[in-house]
Amino acid sequence: MSKHQKRVIITNACVTSGIILTLLGIALMNIFGFCILDKNLSGKLILSAFLLVIIGFILLIIATRKNAKYAIYAGYIRSKFGPPLREYFASAGVPNNAFLEFDISISKHLPEVLHAQEITKGVYEIKVDEKKYTFDMKGWIHKEYYIYEIILAKIQIKFMLKKNIKSLCKSLHISEINNLKIEFLRLNGKKRIYTLVEDSQTKVSQKFKKNMRQKIIYFKNVKKISIKSLYDFNE
Repeated sequence: MSKHQKRVIITNACVTSGIILTLLGIALMNIFGFCILDKNLSGKLILSAFLLVIIGFILLIIATRKNAKYAIYAGYIRSKFGPPLREYFASAGVPNNAFLEFDISISKHLPEVLHAQEITKGVYEIKVDEKKYTFDMKGWIHKEYYIYEIILAKIQIKFMLKKNIKSLCKSLHISEINNLKIEFLRLNGKKRIYTLVEDSQTKVSQKFKKNMRQKIIYFKNVKKISIKSLYDFNE
């Protein structure tokens, strides 16, 4: 995981925790103040709740120090209720190695099954026509899903209907590829298969649709994008 990606994750954790602790502290201060008759006990509990508010504010300050582009609340609230900041959606699931090392060319010459072999923990290798493509996914959860998402996003971009960005989230007819799957073989021997194209139609999962919708909100006035627009790859 790159330094930029770690910074985003730490920022998100600080913002979320800071908001929760601040709101919880304010709520408890009101409850203790109005519901407890013993003024001495009430005062001590209110002080404890106030400390939660202070800790929450400190976490929010740490978030803005860690990533100057995040104003207090902006990253969290925008991601939930409005167009997301690019740093939020573009860094998720990005391989740690350079883009050219895993940039698989989408063409009719692809085999029907891409075999992704886990060569070391969290690192997958795919061979196409004797060429090796390496996805270093160490540090990420849902490693295999994100490899599927990146490859499918490349396919979707290439065949988007009339370059309409909204079609990125839809199943599309593919003229060059009839069937395409990706089979993951883990170090422990377990397998996982994702279908990319079936009967010349792309197979988009619900998670893929959700993630792409988050991304295209940012590009709502753009008619043509590249895979590098959607992800903050390590160049």
